[in-house]
Amino acid sequence: TEANRNNMDPFFLLAVIQTESQFNVHAIGGHGEIGLMQILPSTAKWLAPQMGLTAEQVDLKNPAMNIRVGAHYFSMLRKDFKGIGHHYVAAYN
Repeated sequence: TEANRNNMDPFFLLAVIQTESQFNVHAIGGHGEIGLMQILPSTAKWLAPQMGLTAEQVDLKNPAMNIRVGAHYFSMLRKDFKGIGHHYVAAYN
């Protein structure tokens, strides 16, 4: 659903999830990244209004919300980096 909503390849998002968290919904990164797509709370807070949400509505421990935020973020980065994959993937990290 989120891949379609953001015009992303669903296999790309699955590959990101595999790389970032190995599909562990409880994953916490060394710098405070949370969930499947390993998103920083500060990034989610910044993205929330752009997604029509409040920061309080963004629960990164919720797998569906985590993927929603991550897919939106990738979509923004892809646009910012004019679709150059190695640029927007590097910017995600």
